Amino acid sequence: MDVEVTSAATTVRPDYEFLTDPARVFPVVIDPEYWWAGGKRNHVVVQAPWPDDHNFNRTDGDLGDLKAGYQGGYISRSYFDFDVSAMRGKIVNRADMRMRVVNSYSCNGGPTELWRTGPIDWGTTWNHQPGWQANLGSFTKSNNVK
Repeated sequence: MDVEVTSAATTVRPDYEFLTDPARVFPVVIDPEYWWAGGKRNHVVVQAPWPDDHNFNRTDGDLGDLKAGYQGGYISRSYFDFDVSAMRGKIVNRADMRMRVVNSYSCNGGPTELWRTGPIDWGTTWNHQPGWQANLGSFTKSNNVK
């Protein structure tokens, strides 16, 4: 089946042989999937011991990996900003966010939650975090597990 996705429309061209096969049972439902593999536009890591640090888009030193939860006895959080303009006007039935845990505070891991929040910018710090709007889910993984 041929699928063409443009900014204006999604065009699906069903396979002729598929539709004319005498064994085909109708009705036939054609529901194409669209996979958008967009990435983060911005990020910021905030950490309790450094409540006024501005870590917007920093990747140097310990900020080379994003942080979530307990680490060394203190709490860290990472916020992301995605450019979803390609999805504007689309109906989204399901969305997944895939992450890999590089290192967990304990071998058992612990729950990592995903929240929709207010916007982030250079002024986002531990003392100035965006408002938490909705819990979108959680997962429990430990070291180097996808």
